[in-house]
Amino acid sequence: MQTLRPCAIVCGTDAVASAVALRLVEAGYTVLLAADAAPAVVPCGESFAAAMKDGEASLDGVRCRRVADAAEWLRDGAHDIACCAQPLHVLLPILEPDVLVGARLSAAAAPVDPRGRAPLMIELEPAAATGADADPDEENAAIASPARIAAGVLQTILRRDGLPPLARAAVAGVLRNALSGELNLYAATLGFDRHEFRALVAACLAGVEPEHEWEATAYALCASQAPALFAPLTELLLAQRAPGLAERPARWLAHALAAAGFGSRHLWQDLGLSGRAEVSRLMRLCFPALAKQNTADLKWKRFLFLALGEQLGRPGLTPPHCDGCDGYAACFGTARPAGTARDDAQGGAA
Repeated sequence: MQTLRPCAIVCGTDAVASAVALRLVEAGYTVLLAADAAPAVVPCGESFAAAMKDGEASLDGVRCRRVADAAEWLRDGAHDIACCAQPLHVLLPILEPDVLVGARLSAAAAPVDPRGRAPLMIELEPAAATGADADPDEENAAIASPARIAAGVLQTILRRDGLPPLARAAVAGVLRNALSGELNLYAATLGFDRHEFRALVAACLAGVEPEHEWEATAYALCASQAPALFAPLTELLLAQRAPGLAERPARWLAHALAAAGFGSRHLWQDLGLSGRAEVSRLMRLCFPALAKQNTADLKWKRFLFLALGEQLGRPGLTPPHCDGCDGYAACFGTARPAGTARDDAQGGAA
């Protein structure tokens, strides 16, 4: 059984395992903590360890709940992080994890997911000793914090996959919305030539060939229909990609995010995500420097076009189609007066 988003199993419930779990949830994974049935000691500090004893625990606003059966958790939608005492050899065939953190398996014991590859296995480093147990004179004492270890786990995943699951879901969502008619058809190519588009599909949408029946001339015509500000918006995003995100997959995501920005619906809808919260996670994860500039917590589509306008010397640039949106007042803080001039990304000043 496989979930909508890739699954990750993290072994343990201590501070390090919990920090890794939070980071993986942010990146778009469904996460289960494989825990001891009855740990002798509940670790001190911030962790999900109490969930095994009390049935539930929260950390940084994210809930972890104890489950007896991982299969039932999946059937219920796997909305929260779960911790489970089922043995690893039972969990592996149920969850078919894309990533396995903190466990060692022989090649023969490693499960193979539907794409024909074994999960990425990542060992965890120990966190720094704290409190009375700390030994400042110990030269070889571990110094990595849980947060730093969690960041390292994500970087290992990015080296293999290029994009985290949340970003791959956004790319897939834009393509799906373009092919269904919710976005202009140019979005179905994301502005790439056939060679680059096929590389994107192979990396982000294994087993899918959404343009395999297109004639070359039809594909080229579709790709040529991108709005004039499509390329500048992609470059704005790409210039502020996360340090650990390679240029090529970052460009794929930037093109998808820009294509969605020219849609007529809310940005999260045209990205195929569950809501604005996931767009915020995507921006913090993949374009953190740009995300930090949104100090007023503006809606992301409005913020991106304002940033683009500042870069192009067109302050106040607004996304296309905003004036017809039923959420205009919530985004801009006021209703648009009828007949007023505007400068939007569709065609400049009215």
